[in-house]
Amino acid sequence: MKWILKALGGLLVFGACALAGLRLSRRDMLQAEELAAFRSAFLLLKSEIQYARTPLAEAFSHTAAFNDEQPSVFFYNMAERLQQNDGSSASQVWAESLQALRYSSRLADEDFRRFALLGQTIGCLDGSSQAEGLDAAMHHIDDRIAQLHNHSNSHVRMYRNIGALFGALLAVSLL
Repeated sequence: MKWILKALGGLLVFGACALAGLRLSRRDMLQAEELAAFRSAFLLLKSEIQYARTPLAEAFSHTAAFNDEQPSVFFYNMAERLQQNDGSSASQVWAESLQALRYSSRLADEDFRRFALLGQTIGCLDGSSQAEGLDAAMHHIDDRIAQLHNHSNSHVRMYRNIGALFGALLAVSLL
């Protein structure tokens, strides 16, 4: 009976370590998917600002309506705050919304720094300058997605194997 409990414990440890390896292997891909969602949101925001010349609160609201979860929540919060007319500038609202996004996002600090730079141009400059800022952010996103895909392709297998190997090592050591 004691041997069976040890075997079950070892199996649970192995499974937990293998699952941790699988989660690590998916981390880069999930981050790339979130970046791609922000890229499409920035593209829509650019067209709202540059071509439709929509006021910022409406542009953020339209952008929120046509995007995935993270960008949608971010832009919806921005639209809501700007419509309250509490005296905050668009760049202040951007910074606060970006800070709130940190807790629920998979994005890296590097991405948040780039988005913060973009926020300094939103609402402060003319439409073409804001569009240039959005273009720079989209270029950064393209580079980061390519970097994440390269990293993911080379490390996915390693994370899975290390998780399984570490789990097997711990399971054997427990027996």
